[in-house]
Amino acid sequence: MNPIEIPIQSPPQGSRISLDRRGDAVVISGISQGVPLESFSAEGLAVMEKVLRAKERFSSKSSGGDVGELLAQQAFDWSIEISDGRVTFSSGVLPDDCLFTLRDIRRISRSAEGGLVVELSHLKDEKFKTQILTGKLETEEMEWLHESLIQLFELDRDGVAKPQVQGDFNSPPTDNFKLIEQAGGTRVEIQYRPKTLHRILPLAIGALILSLVGFSLLGSGGGGEGLLADLVAMARDHPVWSKVVKYLVIAVLIFVTFRLAKSALGTLNIRVDKNSCEIKKGILGIGVPRTISRSQMTSIEQSTWKERETGAGEIRHSVQYWRLELHGDKSITLLTDETKPRDSDWLGQFLSDWFEVPFVKKSLSDKHR
Repeated sequence: MNPIEIPIQSPPQGSRISLDRRGDAVVISGISQGVPLESFSAEGLAVMEKVLRAKERFSSKSSGGDVGELLAQQAFDWSIEISDGRVTFSSGVLPDDCLFTLRDIRRISRSAEGGLVVELSHLKDEKFKTQILTGKLETEEMEWLHESLIQLFELDRDGVAKPQVQGDFNSPPTDNFKLIEQAGGTRVEIQYRPKTLHRILPLAIGALILSLVGFSLLGSGGGGEGLLADLVAMARDHPVWSKVVKYLVIAVLIFVTFRLAKSALGTLNIRVDKNSCEIKKGILGIGVPRTISRSQMTSIEQSTWKERETGAGEIRHSVQYWRLELHGDKSITLLTDETKPRDSDWLGQFLSDWFEVPFVKKSLSDKHR
């Protein structure tokens, strides 16, 4: 069920929790007392302690307590967004967002420190990963949040996920995928074919840009005008350098053309059976297949990062990208530079259930351009 259609009562009056409905998304956010100690790794905890000690020095206040007592004095802001089967957990005190799908959730419960914690099916150090969602809340706030998330996460009354059959992933493919079953369903071919509009737009825009760049670099009608002609004229006393400039420009144009063709006309075919996976990435179906056996697979990994452009100290633009990789004795990138997670969510879960290997999700540090 779409989360926007689930009837959720308003938060208790006077609480520091808010409930917002934004399009097809439901966002619950709030502030709780005390930053949970379990939110940090050993390395992250050491860094946080240094930050808190530095803040104490600047404020001329010293608690004299350990890092746990310091964290207990801090406000913990958090936000939980549920949209299209995906959950994004954010907090101002954590470096990265936590990303998972409703299918990843095993249970939701209260932590030893009095906050709310969700257990995920992601494996970490051979244990199921847990994610702290809040610090301490008032009793009425906690009860409301617990019950609301049980409904939004589609759990049973005890906050436990309904049973799922491993290897029996029946979610229909997204619009960009097509499944072709063979041999009674023991073999499946997965075809990745983005919509025609998604192919034509980058092709048309890229062709226009390449034409303008080529015209500027090479000049028009052989009249000797353009940047390349100017560079060649500057290097006319050095025949070798003039050829280097020409070949360099041609190489750049070829590389850009290839990347454009790959983006606009790229294809992905995956054939899976009980014992192996064959991946063929190419242009218009032309490519070299790569095969990895089931016994060599270790995990399916989905990663995401934000590509940012900065100017004058302010962020002008931010785009989030998604990548999906199959890991084993070798790593194979299946999807990259995706701007929407639905395709990688579906393909990653399908392959994870088919081969019964962990589906790992992580957020990378932002990249700046």
